[in-house]
Parts: sequence; C-alpha cells; structure tokens
Amino acid sequence: DPNDSLFQDNKAPDVNAGADQELEMGEGAAVVVALDGAVADDGPYTVAWTQLSGPAAAVIDDPGSEDTVATITVPGRYVMQLTADDGQFQLSDTVVFVVHPYNYGGLIVHWDFEQEWDGLTVQDVSSHENHGYVIDGATGQALYIPDGAIGQALDLQNGDYAAGGDCVGLDLIMPDSGTIALWYKPHAFYNYNAIFDNSVQADDWEMWVYQSGIARFRVQAGTEVSADLPQLAQGEDPLSLWWHITVTWDRLDASTVTTQVYVNGFLQQAKTGPWVDPGSTFYLGGGNPGNDFAHAAFDDFRLYNRVLPAKDVLELVYGENVPPEVDAGPDQAFEMDEASTPIVVALDGTVTDIGPTLVTWSKIAGPNDITFDDPHAEDTTATITAPGTYKLQLLADDGEYTGADTLTVVVHPYGYDGQIVHWDFETAGSQVLDVSGHGNHGVIVDGPTGATQYTEGKIGQGLNLLNGDYAVGGDHVALEMRLPDNGTIALWYNPHEMYNYNTVFDNSRDADDWEMWIYSDGRMRFRVDKIDDTNFSEVTAFLHDIAPDGDARGDWFHVAVTWQRLSETTVALKMFVNGNLVDEITGPWIDPGEFFYLGGGNAGNDYGQGLVDELYIYDRPLAQMEVLGLMYRGNKPPIVDAGPDLVKWLDASGQLDLTLQGSVIDDGGPADLMIEWTVISGPNDITIHDPTQPDTSVTIYYPGVYHLQIDANDGEFYAADDLFIEVYPEGYTGLIVHWSFDADTLEDVSGQGNDGAFVDGPAAEAGYVKGKRGRAWRPGNGDFATDGDYVSLTLTLPETGTIAFWYQVNNLYNYVTLYDNSVHQDDWEMWIYGDGRLRGRIEAGGEVTANLHALSADGDARGDWFHIAYTWKRLSPTTVENSLYVNGELIQSRTGPWINPGSTFYLGGGHNGNDYGDGIWDEVRLYERALTDTEIRLLASLSNFDDDFDVDIDDLLVIMEGWLEDVPECESTPAGDYNMDCRIDLEDVAVFAAWWLESLD
Repeated sequence: DPNDSLFQDNKAPDVNAGADQELEMGEGAAVVVALDGAVADDGPYTVAWTQLSGPAAAVIDDPGSEDTVATITVPGRYVMQLTADDGQFQLSDTVVFVVHPYNYGGLIVHWDFEQEWDGLTVQDVSSHENHGYVIDGATGQALYIPDGAIGQALDLQNGDYAAGGDCVGLDLIMPDSGTIALWYKPHAFYNYNAIFDNSVQADDWEMWVYQSGIARFRVQAGTEVSADLPQLAQGEDPLSLWWHITVTWDRLDASTVTTQVYVNGFLQQAKTGPWVDPGSTFYLGGGNPGNDFAHAAFDDFRLYNRVLPAKDVLELVYGENVPPEVDAGPDQAFEMDEASTPIVVALDGTVTDIGPTLVTWSKIAGPNDITFDDPHAEDTTATITAPGTYKLQLLADDGEYTGADTLTVVVHPYGYDGQIVHWDFETAGSQVLDVSGHGNHGVIVDGPTGATQYTEGKIGQGLNLLNGDYAVGGDHVALEMRLPDNGTIALWYNPHEMYNYNTVFDNSRDADDWEMWIYSDGRMRFRVDKIDDTNFSEVTAFLHDIAPDGDARGDWFHVAVTWQRLSETTVALKMFVNGNLVDEITGPWIDPGEFFYLGGGNAGNDYGQGLVDELYIYDRPLAQMEVLGLMYRGNKPPIVDAGPDLVKWLDASGQLDLTLQGSVIDDGGPADLMIEWTVISGPNDITIHDPTQPDTSVTIYYPGVYHLQIDANDGEFYAADDLFIEVYPEGYTGLIVHWSFDADTLEDVSGQGNDGAFVDGPAAEAGYVKGKRGRAWRPGNGDFATDGDYVSLTLTLPETGTIAFWYQVNNLYNYVTLYDNSVHQDDWEMWIYGDGRLRGRIEAGGEVTANLHALSADGDARGDWFHIAYTWKRLSPTTVENSLYVNGELIQSRTGPWINPGSTFYLGGGHNGNDYGDGIWDEVRLYERALTDTEIRLLASLSNFDDDFDVDIDDLLVIMEGWLEDVPECESTPAGDYNMDCRIDLEDVAVFAAWWLESLD
C-alpha cells in the first residue's frame, strides 16, 4: 500500500465507485444508470470511467467526471471501473450493474437447452449469465436430445446409484423466496431419482421421485410437498409423459418457510415448516454426495427470485390462453329422512376464463340415483333419491383447453351415526359390499402372486388375505375414498404370520403415511405421518403380550384406531385392542390419499397375510364404550381404570394415607354392577377402607411395591385393571451411583460404594474441567471406535431405573457415545448423531430420541449444556417402557423390547466397535427406580443440593455459603452459580427462588 510509507509525502487516492445496483429495462427503451463515484486525495488528480465487462458497450456520458451517467441498451451484467490518477499513483474501484430485461418477472436463470452441446456448459438465456456447468461422472451420460417438451432437451442417462452420475451444477445461492419451474420426463422410477439437489446437507433443498412415482420437494424435513405422478397420469404410462413441475418457497421469518408444488400448472400441495439456509451450489439431476442421480430428461428450466402466483405458473405450461379455472364448490353432506324424501343439492360452480366456455355437470362416481336440473349451467341443482357417496364434476371447455373440478356429496341413510363404511364380508365376489348404506364398496385387486378367499371369520364370513412377505404382486382390497379429518377404523384381524411389514391396511398417500402394519416381533403399529425420529404420529400395540399364550399368530384381535385433527398440522391418535386403550399420541398431520387399501396396495409396502372381518370406518372418533359396542352386539363389558401407577413415601409417623383414582364405566346391565379393590401382592397388609368404591382411600404401613387390582362384574362380563404403588421409607431416593467428579478419583458420593474406574486409552487424554456444578470430566476422545478414554463400573443395571447427568456437547459425528454397556453392541446405550439427534435405547425397536439442535437457543447444540435423563421400567418378560428427558422436560416415551443388561456400565464409550464420546460429563447419577417427572425436573434445576427432591431452606443455606464470594477464573462452578460466572449473587438467588416456589406448588 503506497500510503503505508513513513516518509511518503504524496498519498494515493482513495477511490469508491459506488454501490452495486439492480435495474430493469424500460419498454422498448434503454436504461440510464448513475455512476456516483467518489475520490479523496491530498492533491490534484484525474479520473476515468471504463467498462470492464458486459454483453454490449455502454455509452458513458463523461468518462472524466466522478459523477456521470451511462446508457445501457442490452440487458445483462455490467462491471464498470473508476480509476483515479494523481501523477504518481493510480487506484481503481469497480461497481456492478445487473440490468434485467423489461418485465423480466424475477427470472434469474433460464436454461432452454437449445444451443449446440459441448459437454461443458449449459447456457443461461435470461441475460444474467448464470450458466450451468456439466459435471461428468464416471458412469453417467449427459447430452441434448431433439424431442424435448419444447425443442431440445437435456437428457441425463444415469441409473439407480449415488456416485459417478452426470448432472449440471450452478454456483448460486437460492433466494429466500423463489420458484423453480421445469419440464421433466422420467425414464424410470426408483428410490431416490433426483430432480434437483443442493450442496447443503444431503436431505435439504432437494426434489426427487420415489419408486412409487411420487415426486417430493423439501427445503428441510417438515416442509415436504408431494405429487403422485401415476395418479395424475389418469391411466396413461407416467414414464411416457412430459410433466411440468413447479416448486415455490417463501421464507416467512428466520425459521419458517412455506413450500408449494404444482404439476402441469395445478397446485398439488402446500406446507409450512422449518427453514434452513441453502448451500452455495445448485444441482440439476443430482450432485450431493450420497443422493441418487437422475435418470430423466429436462427442458426449459427456470429459476425466479420470487414466488410465482398460480396464474403465472399456468402460463408457463399453456401460454397466454390458459385452461379455464373451475371451482365446483365445497363438499356437502345430507341425511335422508325417515320417509326417504329426495335430497335437492344446490350446485354453485364458478368458472373463470378469458373467453366464453361450455360448462357441463356430470356424475363420475357413485350410485345412479341422481338427476341434474340443468347440467350446462354453472349454478344448478341435483336431485338425489338414495343414500351414497356421489362424486360430481364441473367441466369447462374454452375450445382449446378444458378445466375441471370435483366435489363430493355424501347422502347418509336415516339414523346415520357417523358410519360410512361397513364391510361384513358375508357376500362373496370380487366386489366387497358396503352394508352401511353409503355405497362405499371395495374392489378386490387380484395380484399375480397373492390370493384372497372368503372363509369362516370372527362373525359369520371373513376375508382371508393369503399373501406373503413380498412387496409386489399381492392381493388386496381397494376403495376410492379419502379418509375424513376425524375418524375411526375398526376391524377384527387374525394374523397368520409375523414378518416386517405385514400390512393390515394402507393408503395411496406416501408409502409411509396412513398405514397399519405388524412387525416380525408382533408389534402392530398405526401411523398417520412421520417427519423424523422425534416428530411422528404413530401408536403401537404388542400383540404377543396381549395373546393368552404369548403367540399372536392364529388369534383374533379387535383393533380400532381413532384420529382427531386438532389443527392444520397436528392430529391426536388412539389405539384400542380388544376394547382396551393401549396407546395414544399427538403428532403431525398429513392429508390422506384418495384410496384406502385393505391388506396392502401402496407400491413398496409388503402385503398382508391374515384374516379380516367386520371392517368399519366412521367419520368421527369413537369413544371407548362405542368401540366395545363393535365387539359386543348387546351388553358391553365395564370399562375399568385403576388410575396411574404411584410413587409415594411414608410420612414421619411411618405410614402412608392416600386416595386411589380408580374409575368404572358401564352401560347399566344386565345386573347390578359389582366393584371390588383387592391386593394382588405386596410385602405386608394394607387397609382398603371401602373396597367397593373406585376412588377409595388406603393406608400403607410398610415400604415396598404394592400391586392392587380393581374388578368390575356386571353379571355377564368381568373386567379388571391394576396399578402399582411404590412406597419408600422417608428420605429414601433410590440413588445407587453419584459421580460428581470433584475428587481426583471417581468416588461414588452416594455412599453406595459404586466407585468408577477411569480407563486410559492411548488415543485420548482425559482431564477435569469446569463443570455445571463443581468440576466435570472430559475424556478428550474423537471420532474413533478404539483406544479412547472412558469410565467403567462393574454393575448390572436394575429392571427399573434412571440414568441422569449433565452433558456439554463438543464435536458432533456418528456416533458420539454418552454411555454404553457390556451387553450386545447395540443394546443399553445412548449416543448422538452428527445431525444433533440424541438417542437412547435398551434394544432396537424401543429407541427414544431428542433433537438437541432444536432444543438449543441458537439452533446449534455444540457448546451447550444439557441435562439428560433416561428412565426405564420393565413391564413384562419381553417389554420395557423407556423415556427420555432433556433439561427436565419429557421428550419421548416409548414401549419397546426388553433385553437383560450386561455386568458392566460404561460412560463415554467402552464397547468395542462403538465410537467414543467427545464432550463433558458432570453430576452423573444412577437410580434403582424410575424417577418421576417432577424429580427429574428438580435434578435439572440444580437447586436440590442435598438430593432429597425437595427445594427448601437446607438448599438455600448451601447457596448462602458462597454469597458474594468472587472466585476469579474459577476452575469449578460453586453450588448455586447458575450463570457460571464464578460469583453467587442476586441473579442466582432469583433463579433459586423460582425453583423453590415451583417445588411448593
């Protein structure tokens, strides 16, 4: 820099060419841009404006003036330079002008593929010079072909592989709001045939096609929008068609975005979900390592820096004359009266077009008992004389294009109670008759490898699905009906075999939505949607546990699932087996498809092998008593609930008085209801003060686990439910290990003598660091599976217990071990994935998961402290309930398979083959009981210093010991120093006071 010399009299000019600008050409006119330069110098100087680049020459009005103008006649990107010369030094600065064509509409990339193929570059004809570059893989092939949707097209001849394919790259960051539009012709359907991709994470900013032909776009998990190409093909081969696909995204704020997908100009789905920033490179046809490449042709690719409205999307497909826009009106529902008086339906259609159209109303599905008053009027009436589901279409024809829309009219029979389908399977044939009166008959789809037969069922005749463990060629039953927003599906089911994934019913939605199946281990699961391992709507029953002999094969089960849509994005699910509520959850909602399938039917899912009888579908969620009514035609069994399991302590007098929270519901017959509480097991006698009352009180005199049961008998049916009461001596906590890391040895400060042993591996160097309270342990490991540092403890974990600790995330990789066990490599362990998911399990099938990035204040878990607690409670010889808590809040609870633990517990690694942990651990505790939600929240509060699960004056005294004592650069965190600033002051006392008040509640 010439200005850096200590002996320099003359200073170089300081030159500023001004800010970059974006402009748009006028209609048929040039654009005049202002060159607003500025030069500062300590003496006289001259200036000169010059053009460095651009598609055409710009005319500079006065090149020798700092402030002047330039006239540009051709759109494009222009770089202008301002140079200042003081006779000794010449310095320059540049400014960029992006000049858009007149009425460019936000188009920033347009690849029309009409140039001569050179194998290197895909030309951008938008005037923005956003040319793509061909990425030539070792196994794929790219070229231009003559028979595109519009002239030439780009053909990417890859296959079903994730490496070595050809694609097109563009070094451009996607805008916050934008549109991608293109013509697309797939050569094959496979998982996951890329349409486009991005250099951000492999599962973000991408579009692909499944083997089923469903195309899906997402910004990030939770923003997926889909289109079913085979369904939209309406009987034609979807691989023979050119599809116009448009996707849009509109960033709403720092963390959310709305996405849309159009096919052939018409909106298929819209969704709002989480935003993630795109990468610096866009790929057409693949390109992100690990994602499959495209085997397809592309034409007329366009990228806009705005969201195109629906009309503009249509014009991309059809030109100036777009198809008529048709709205048939909302769906309607009626109920016949007792006299079966015909129903007159008002049809209020709307057609919008630039010219005259011919409109026609018609029935495309349903019974024939319908008459249109004037089928060629937008607004008319239809008379319906019989119950059923009628699908009506309003079609408009402008002479070049047609547009259509449909509505559904449901006419319920007299006395309708929400039942819309009832297949009793009493009439043999290829059509499964609906005896509900709605005409929702199913059709048996006869695959080449499966079979169906009518045979003896649970009640009369049933339908036998004789498929096997395969995903193609099976038999199933199809019903063209979109499931309602609120509803129930109930059926009797008798599984013949157990395999992954024995389908009970399915849907034409995505392969993993709106389905019920059975695993090989006997788990039956119903799911509406699953976004990721921490956000799903699925309920589960363990059929082997319900079966009397422990083997569900050959047994009849009455299964009912209900759903209630709570909002645009959430749904509440319940599952009943044999009339008992076995699981419930609230999770994400997704719209169902247009078809319901019994026994399979969605491409890629296995077919069912079992016997079905008495299938019902309702358009409302049934209550438990109503579910029982489907099982029992007359008197129904009582519904008995003993209340939740309890954890209690004896008081200072050595006894416990409590009120049980039982309940019994019955339909009142056929005899007087008899209720009785009894003690099944327990260490000593207890007093049940009135055994005939569901909400009676009891007195317990000794610690232990008490198993109580409440029975109800209505003279025909008997029902029972039980609960467990864990009673502990006053002051007992169940703590069997407590490593505080405040001593140089790994001393167990619980008093139980379970000292840990540090294992020093050659690849790491462990040490102590400042902790969440006092000191903490850092093993110094990395992303490796051998020779790391860890802690070992010879201890067989109990059948019921809790592991709790503070953990600071350092590096993230697959798989950061938090704790492990000497049993099998994949059992009794907890780890973190590279994407920030924390997962714990006893055995595969019972995993519980939390997204640490989502729980972090800034969206990045690295460097953050988390309080993690994992509880388990063995329910049977084969099942266990386990729960995951983060920062005192329950994240996920799940029932899964049980396996006995090994004889050694490891912290931070220890099991050969599993990666070691890289983080910081503090305040590690193990309990021989499952802590309650309240107790875990208190642990996370760091306010219960004496571990008695009660924030009180004793804990306050601990804080006051360090009141206002400065410990500069403290190596350990004083008790009560919540903000870890090495000083206990009013800020800390305020936090403590809040926890004290909460504990009083």
